[in-house]
Amino acid sequence: MLLLSTSLGFFAGVYLPLGLLPQVSRWVIQVTPAPYFSSLFRHILLAPTQEAMTQQVPDFMLQQILRHTGVGLDVGFLTSASQEVFILLAFGLLFLILMPILGKFSRKLALHSL
Repeated sequence: MLLLSTSLGFFAGVYLPLGLLPQVSRWVIQVTPAPYFSSLFRHILLAPTQEAMTQQVPDFMLQQILRHTGVGLDVGFLTSASQEVFILLAFGLLFLILMPILGKFSRKLALHSL
């Protein structure tokens, strides 16, 4: 169980920001909702630090720092907290739509196997 939870944390970008992973790994991980939760929490927790850095660091350098620390995900652009909330809501809506369909399909499979 510990191995499973550790690997899930790794793939969610909890232990290591996704900005430090190779591009292929980032693409695979970004098709799940977990890294968006991690990035959203980083947005919330690091907001005061980000505000202070905005005044002291040039914008292009700030974007690189945020990208490599996992504050925002690089999906062709650096996501904001509001975009991550929208993405998480879209994942939730997709889940709500697909679950009844998958439930009906699994019931049919169970009936045919009897």
